[in-house]
Amino acid sequence: MNNETIKHKDPFFGEIELQSIGQVVLDSFLNTETYFLHETEKYKRRGLDAGIYVRNDESGEIKFLRGNQIEMIAKIHDKLTRLD
Repeated sequence: MNNETIKHKDPFFGEIELQSIGQVVLDSFLNTETYFLHETEKYKRRGLDAGIYVRNDESGEIKFLRGNQIEMIAKIHDKLTRLD
């Protein structure tokens, strides 16, 4: 996984730069999703708060993850990585 930076045209905020943070294999090495963050300070004056975008690498479709989706990912990550 390389540190990829892409430009994405958000329908509400215009063009923004996204930095890759991780890749998840869904069901084969060809069907993956890449997760991206954007620089919060750079886009603050546009009203864009911190957020996570996900790109389905097979279709190229990019979606913004909402708060409850991010919370669920954080809970799953916590359960998988917790040392009890």
